[in-house]
Amino acid sequence: MTITTRERTLKIGFGAALLVILATLAVGTGFIIRFNGGLPEIQRLSAGIDGLAAGMAAIAVCMIASAALTGFMAMRNGKTASAELFFFAVWAFCLGFEALRVLSLGFMIHNANMGSIVFLTRLVMFGRYFGLLNLFMGSILAVGFKQERMSGVLSAAFLLALFFASVQPVNSGVPAPDFLIDRGYGFLMSLFDSALIAMTLVNYVAAWRMNRDTAFLASGAGLALCVLAALLLRSNYSLWFTPLATCFLAVGAWLHIKSMNGYYLWR
Repeated sequence: MTITTRERTLKIGFGAALLVILATLAVGTGFIIRFNGGLPEIQRLSAGIDGLAAGMAAIAVCMIASAALTGFMAMRNGKTASAELFFFAVWAFCLGFEALRVLSLGFMIHNANMGSIVFLTRLVMFGRYFGLLNLFMGSILAVGFKQERMSGVLSAAFLLALFFASVQPVNSGVPAPDFLIDRGYGFLMSLFDSALIAMTLVNYVAAWRMNRDTAFLASGAGLALCVLAALLLRSNYSLWFTPLATCFLAVGAWLHIKSMNGYYLWR
C-alpha cells in the first residue's frame, strides 16, 4: 500500500464517517422523538434516565472523535511514512460504529424486527473488533513487519473482525445497557480483547528496545489511554465516565500522533 493510497483511503474514510454518523443520528433521533410510548419505555431499555444520558453522551463523544481524528489524519498526516498512524486512523474511524447504538435503541423502542436489531449489534461488534485489531496490526509493523504487506494485514484484520462479530452469540430479545442486544461469551471475549491490548503494548515496548527511541514508549502509552477511553465510552453506567474518557482520548491521541510523527520525521 503506497503513501498515496493511504492518503486517499483516509480521505474516503473521513467522508464515510461523516455520512454514516449524520445519517444514523437523523434516523435514530427521529425514531426516539416520534415514539408515542412515553419516556418510561426508553428508560427501561436504557437502564434509567442516568443510563440514557450517559449512553447518549458517550456516543456523541465517539462520533465527534471519529470524525475529528479521521479528518485530522487525512488532512495533516495522510502522507506520513508512519504505517502505525494509518492503522490508528482506522481505529478512530471504527469509533463511528458506536453511532449505530442510537439506531438500535430506536429499533427496540418501536419493536422492530429482531433480526435488524441483531444485525446492528453485530455491526457495532465488528467495528469494535476491527478497530482493536488495527491497533495490534500497527504494533507489529512497529517491530519490523514490512510495510509493503499493509494491504494483506488490513485484509486479515477485516476478516478476523468479521468472523468474531459473526460467531459470537447474542441473546435475542434481551437488551444490554449499551443499547444493543446482550451478547454471550462476554468473559471470553473480554479475555481476547485484553490479550490483544497486552500484545499491542508489548510490541511497542519491543520496538523501543529494538530502536532505542522513547517515541515508541510514548506511543504505546498514548494507545493505552485511547483504548481505556474507548472501554469507558462503551459502558453506560455513569455520566461521569464521559468527561474522564474524553480527556484520556484527547491526551492519548495527541501523545501517539506526536510521538510517531517525531520518530519518522528524522527517518
